[in-house]
Amino acid sequence: MDAEPVDTEGRRYKKNLKALYVVHPTNFIKVLWNVFKPLISHKFGKKVTYFNHLSELHEHLKCDQLAIPPEVLRYDEKLRNLHKGRPLPPAKTPPPRPPLPTQQFGVSLQYLKDKNQGELIPPVLRFTVTYLREKGLRTEGLFRRSASVQTVHEIQRLYNQGKPVNFDDYGDIHIPAVILKTFLRELPQPLLTFKAYEQILGITMIGLSGRSGRS
Repeated sequence: MDAEPVDTEGRRYKKNLKALYVVHPTNFIKVLWNVFKPLISHKFGKKVTYFNHLSELHEHLKCDQLAIPPEVLRYDEKLRNLHKGRPLPPAKTPPPRPPLPTQQFGVSLQYLKDKNQGELIPPVLRFTVTYLREKGLRTEGLFRRSASVQTVHEIQRLYNQGKPVNFDDYGDIHIPAVILKTFLRELPQPLLTFKAYEQILGITMIGLSGRSGRS
């Protein structure tokens, strides 16, 4: 007899969620929220807050630890200028620059392999994983904490310039975890490549069908 699945992860997530901040909400989002609000629990609804500008977010979060995309910053500036009635400044997009020979972030795995004498594991991946394995496996909340954007940019600059990085100098075990996440996030193509995505998805579906057959 098949049992009806229960979304325990979704319930646990909503229960542990402290607050949900929606920045730059459109009218469509506000209308949609009002439509579904009667179907959402009152306790969860109290956690949702709308912010029209990023400046309002500073009162609730440490924005220096948030990696806010430049497109979002430009859009926020556009909204503030429209609100004040000032003309929009001309958009300036700098021309793309070729990566450094020692570049580690934002380049493909093939580029890293070619520039690192055929080494299959990129240096950032190898160093951060080794450091976390030696000193961070017993740390609670690893990969869940953030770090100062300035610190992350500093370490990225060191790696991109081919300079050594000693995580002991920063005194925070969460920093190498953030650097590892940043490295993976900035890959032009994910580790599970787009080409292999359908194949990987097929493998997971085989596992799920095997479980349902044993129910």
